[in-house]
Amino acid sequence: LEFQGLQTGDLPALAEQLPAVTTLDLSMVGITTQGSNGFLDAFANLDTLSISGNQLASLPGPVLRMRHLQRLDMQYCDLHSATSLYPLLTRARLRSLDLGYNEIRAFNPPDFGVLETLDLRYNRLTEWPAGVWQTPQLTMRTSTSSSRGSSSSMGSIEKCPPFSRITAAEIFIACPL
Repeated sequence: LEFQGLQTGDLPALAEQLPAVTTLDLSMVGITTQGSNGFLDAFANLDTLSISGNQLASLPGPVLRMRHLQRLDMQYCDLHSATSLYPLLTRARLRSLDLGYNEIRAFNPPDFGVLETLDLRYNRLTEWPAGVWQTPQLTMRTSTSSSRGSSSSMGSIEKCPPFSRITAAEIFIACPL
């Protein structure tokens, strides 16, 4: 189900559940964190959700109840903190998380679960996420400079090319700390 770019604003609560819908794209529709709750409650069986380009500031509550969610895209959502997302990682289902182009300063979940792809490009991170070295299946996408042009120092990763797509094991080889 795709609403991308329709500029609907907050969507109404639905009277019926839509269990057959497994992919929902609400990118750039203008939803808010609280204003999207009733609508998102109808999609408990999603495996893919894109809510990029909305001024959310945090994860809408119903997303935490999506038991089958494997991919979540939240680029350009004005996120300053990622702590509301951490419960998704410990459920052992989420495999891909895209948080690029936000304002996140730290990403340190207690566990990465089965996450395979993590995109943190153009945030305000100053250090590698804690635990990334103990997560061999994880491929991280990050940059060494922010979108504002200022360089961020994440250990000794300034030796790495920007927008590196490397696994934790490759970081040791390409970018020794």
